[in-house]
Amino acid sequence: MKAFRLTLFLILMGLFSQAQDQFMLYNFVGLPQATEVNLSAMPNDRLHIGLPVLSTFRGSIYNSGFTYNQLFVRGADDSVRFNLGSAANAMQDKNQLLLNMNTDWFSFGLRTKKSYIYASISEHVTGQLAYPKGLASLVWNGNAMNMGAPQELGLQLNATHYRSMNLYYARQITPDLTIGVRVRRLYGMENISMGEGSVTLNTDPQTFDLRASSNIDLQASGLDKVDVSRSNLMNYLFRKGNNGWGLDFGASYRLKERWLFSASLVDLGYIRWTDQTHRFASRNPSASYTFSGLPLSQVIGDSTTINNSFNATLDSLKQSFGLAESRGNYRTTLSPQIFLSTRYLFSQFHYLSLTLHGRNDHGITTGAIGLGYNVPVTSSLDVGVNYSVSNRSYNNIGVGLVSRGANNTFYIMTDNLIGAIRYGNTKTLNFRIGFNIYGGKVFINDDRDDDLIPDKEDRCPGIAGPAELGGCPDRDGDKIIDIEDDCPDEPGSKGLNGCPDRDGDGIMDKYDGCPDVVGEVAFKGCPDRDHDGIPDSEDRCPIDAGTEQLKGCPDKDKDGIGDSDDACPDQPGPSDNRGCPTDRDNDGVADVDDHCPDQPGDVERKGC
Repeated sequence: MKAFRLTLFLILMGLFSQAQDQFMLYNFVGLPQATEVNLSAMPNDRLHIGLPVLSTFRGSIYNSGFTYNQLFVRGADDSVRFNLGSAANAMQDKNQLLLNMNTDWFSFGLRTKKSYIYASISEHVTGQLAYPKGLASLVWNGNAMNMGAPQELGLQLNATHYRSMNLYYARQITPDLTIGVRVRRLYGMENISMGEGSVTLNTDPQTFDLRASSNIDLQASGLDKVDVSRSNLMNYLFRKGNNGWGLDFGASYRLKERWLFSASLVDLGYIRWTDQTHRFASRNPSASYTFSGLPLSQVIGDSTTINNSFNATLDSLKQSFGLAESRGNYRTTLSPQIFLSTRYLFSQFHYLSLTLHGRNDHGITTGAIGLGYNVPVTSSLDVGVNYSVSNRSYNNIGVGLVSRGANNTFYIMTDNLIGAIRYGNTKTLNFRIGFNIYGGKVFINDDRDDDLIPDKEDRCPGIAGPAELGGCPDRDGDKIIDIEDDCPDEPGSKGLNGCPDRDGDGIMDKYDGCPDVVGEVAFKGCPDRDHDGIPDSEDRCPIDAGTEQLKGCPDKDKDGIGDSDDACPDQPGPSDNRGCPTDRDNDGVADVDDHCPDQPGDVERKGC
């Protein structure tokens, strides 16, 4: 029973539903299929071939009104019961069920240095059902709860099966600016469309009379019995005459090396329906009908009387709201979408992204926002993750994987991984899967080192580097490129070829014996403050100039005894007399003991 309820729920959602966001695909710019929504994407592979159905298959469903767990409610006894009332309470006044399924029958891509051409033929099934909360409430609760208040029961319905023949061209105008455009030839298969049909029901709180008004205009094409016999199969596939055109365009611009801005306008187009067309429209659009019930005498009686009474009521309804059927050509439009994106680039395929998405489904506008991160995990595997918010749905975690082989690529992605695992509380489910074949050599990019600087402008085309340094690396950040930097891992000055000089003495630290003190070149960067030719580390008198014999100390009287050890620094003398003269006046009294050293005197009078 539970499996049956799940199947029923998915069928109901699958009839008319589509997820609003395609963030994962928009940001996987290396995939040819990204050009479906990103009209400035230019994959780097020289040649791409897509096989029928295998190259891309996408399915998505979206329901803004309610979730599975709101429609099937678990009771206290753990049993699950269908409860349309619970789902109605969760609805907005207006709700949507949306569907999109598409696949490629053929695709082909070719890349040159500055251009990319992509051609494909794809099959699409899209659907939209807009319904009011009042309809579900009326079915579940009856009309008693809205006594005296009008109930809007109108529906809007659009469902189309069509084929699209696409030709996409993108061109790199400058290294920073890329533009793209796609022209589409559309071929309609089946369609049913109804504008917002007005159906209003009002119950008089005094008399309980039911007053109804209706205005319906429904158009359809190709819904007659389909004859797929051999003689008519070609007519069905190619000659129905329901033709139209579509146009998509976009651009991207790189700002200050790391920022990339892009915008795309997608699904501008129409189909003119001429084959097996039908139109059903209200004969009296402004008419209303009041039902006051049946007299008891007509209800209680034989079956003939009862049938006549009901038939008379039905005849009155048909006369008031009868639908007139006619034939004639009509036109439907696609559902335009707009994407606005900003990326911060760590490299060409490694970036953060913020993407806005808007969509208009026949007058009903919806929007979404997504924050993503794409990174090449290995040389053959790219991974993307995304979080998005879309129409009161906040649990959308997207994941995408792209695996590259020697000449092929397999990819799978979804914008709502949690929804696929825990479907009971989600409003959107979507996935995309595909397999591409690549022929010829892989296209050699203008930017081999992936530093966002074209090779012809890159001084180091094989090694990534910043634009201000001509595309060459600078590991230590001293604004001197590594190939010209004698110390590439330590910031330095240009005058020293990128090497550091902490003390600023003009000698590289790696050659400086005293890197933190200003020094002399002759002493490998060590100081000689008194400039006597003896480094401070070997100078006993580092602040007074001296001689090498005295280890840098001065000797003013030139007696070979340093001034610091000379008792008579201004008069030469022998070392045994502490540098003082022995007996200048020759009176037999040594000068050290002579109170009158320059005048002869008596010993008894100490030289005086």
